[in-house]
Amino acid sequence: MGWCRVIVFDNNSFIASVQNAFLFILQLFFSSMDSTIVVNHSRVESYAFVISVVLISLIGLTLFSSSTIGGGALATSIALHPSPAASASVSIPPSLKCGNNVCGAGEDIYSCPADCAKKPLYSTYPGYNNFNLVGNICQDSLCQSVSSFTVTSNGGLAISAWAPDGLPIFLHQTAVNTPVGPTLSGLDVSKCRTASCSTISHASIVSTTFLSGTYYSLSVNAQNVPWIYYAPGNGTPGSQLYRCLSSDCSSVASPVLFPGVNVSMAIGQDDLPILVHDAYNTLGTQQNELYVEKCDNVDCSLNHSVFLDGWAYNGSSSARPQIILGPDGNPYIVYNGSQEHLKLIRCDTSDCSSFTVLANPSKKVIYSAIGFLQNKSPIVAFYHDIPFQTTKNVLLTCSDSLCSTHSTVDLPGKPGTGANPSYSVSMASDGKAIIGYNVVLPSGNDQFTIVKCLDALCQTFSSTQTAVGIGYQHNLST
Repeated sequence: MGWCRVIVFDNNSFIASVQNAFLFILQLFFSSMDSTIVVNHSRVESYAFVISVVLISLIGLTLFSSSTIGGGALATSIALHPSPAASASVSIPPSLKCGNNVCGAGEDIYSCPADCAKKPLYSTYPGYNNFNLVGNICQDSLCQSVSSFTVTSNGGLAISAWAPDGLPIFLHQTAVNTPVGPTLSGLDVSKCRTASCSTISHASIVSTTFLSGTYYSLSVNAQNVPWIYYAPGNGTPGSQLYRCLSSDCSSVASPVLFPGVNVSMAIGQDDLPILVHDAYNTLGTQQNELYVEKCDNVDCSLNHSVFLDGWAYNGSSSARPQIILGPDGNPYIVYNGSQEHLKLIRCDTSDCSSFTVLANPSKKVIYSAIGFLQNKSPIVAFYHDIPFQTTKNVLLTCSDSLCSTHSTVDLPGKPGTGANPSYSVSMASDGKAIIGYNVVLPSGNDQFTIVKCLDALCQTFSSTQTAVGIGYQHNLST
């Protein structure tokens, strides 16, 4: 494979040296001529400068044209560093900086996961009247070494994320004592204030008694502003979008109200939220429906709705959608569509007013999550509900970014039986995908599991890696 050596000279020293040499030669030449000739020294200096620049350019072109790039040959180039007063500058392409532990301009998780992929972050809590919510940061791509810390002693199901300031943030249920025992009530944000999470702030977002089917989503924009999208569940119609007024959500704006029961959210390229939710019979056609809501200003007081899909009611109104921003900057959505079959779409516009169906296999699903391989192909991990048969954890892998073809492979372990056996897909620092989900143990308890793809197309996996403790998980974040 070809490589390139860059030789850098400073023009104040290199050009000046060459110019002085030619100046000396020209002065000797003129001094040897008839003494009656008046020598203009400033013009001689100009001649010397022009000749030196032309000669340097010819040398550079000769070296460049005689070298071959690729095939193992050495490609040599000469770059002149401009002086501080110069208007033009020469910079090293961002691709040459990959591996310096800094995710710089021109780099992202796909072009340089070594620099841009953060350490895997997830949360667990034991359940069964034990509400000790634990945050976990993997110290290697297989999560064999984990740094754990207590987020709160009265937590519940949680979503974890890395904020742009490099610190973990958690959105989670809270537990309170009642006369009949502890119960989950309220929705809090817990924000690490230090890299080790030795100091954590807590802020209450919603105070309510949680019912079955509660859904919520957390996203943080480039300005370090968290957004929270929440639906109360138990068939209660309506969802609420909260904008935090500080990075730790110690103050929150009044919510913007939307329809929907099952909800998900992402931050678009314009740094504003894009929401997806399901609904039932809002069009008066007695069918399940799926919508996108796009925020049009900074507080989402201006927004517009886009109808995505509708299908005959089949006993369940739970589309359980998930939306994320793809490598191309467009939203991707996965959900349970008609007959509860998995459906994957790519939005062709920022508000999904135009979209392309990438995959719609005849596989009944309950929960799913989407991610991407390093080649930017979508992958979907999901709970495959096979009627009258054993359920499976399955991974769907697209052949390319447009999912021209796709294949499926079974993931290790039997799906968990908990209230929300959620799935998450992310990327490790070596560019391989990692997948988090719950499996059921012989005891009947759920246990959070992480598997690592061993090949670029994610057809083989590492041995199952088990997180600290027994409990539920609500997303693996990198």
